[in-house]
Amino acid sequence: QTADLVMQTAPDGQIQGDLEKRTEQKNSKYQLSVASENEAVLSQRTMDKMEVQKFQITQELNTMAEVEKLQEKMSMYKAHLPLGKLFFLGVLAGWWCGLAVILVITIAGGIPVDVRTAWPCLPKLVAGFFFPVAIFLIIIFGGELFTGNAMSLLIGLFSGRVTVFELAYNWSVVLVANFVGCVFTVFMFAELTDLFAHEPWQSYAQGIAVYKINLKPEVAFLRAI
Repeated sequence: QTADLVMQTAPDGQIQGDLEKRTEQKNSKYQLSVASENEAVLSQRTMDKMEVQKFQITQELNTMAEVEKLQEKMSMYKAHLPLGKLFFLGVLAGWWCGLAVILVITIAGGIPVDVRTAWPCLPKLVAGFFFPVAIFLIIIFGGELFTGNAMSLLIGLFSGRVTVFELAYNWSVVLVANFVGCVFTVFMFAELTDLFAHEPWQSYAQGIAVYKINLKPEVAFLRAI
């Protein structure tokens, strides 16, 4: 109220001057705030650039020598697994592989015969994409697969950590257990359920079986490798 009374009683020139001063003060304050904000943004960008320049990828992966040492320890662990546990884990891995095969045949075999004939690469692409699901399941939920044990136990044998008897014990138990797990899974969830009893799945599954049993021994051996 006092300021209003002063403004009313003051001359017009003085009022105009006071208004200009107040406007200049407001503008200067606004310019200062904008400048400070710009300085803060520039300083933050400068700090980000410095952080980027300082950033270096650290060595978080094991070297090949370290991987070999880890595999030697893994081979010792696998070679001394109790028979019951080793067999169960082998059956479990076979179970996962059986489920992956059922998945592959369900999807790839579901492709119409004329399409499979015109594009023979499609079933192979489906198999290559979906069969690794078995490996993911083994890694996540556990299992002893013969292929992985073949590598681990050989590394242990060559390094002197595993004996020939321990290698033969592990390989024989795991191979038989994998076979049991695969056959049981396919029998329970494909044969008894008539999953592939109709076309086009039946001809696809039968075609794979007939093709494989007619392979020459040396061809089958090289493809297994």
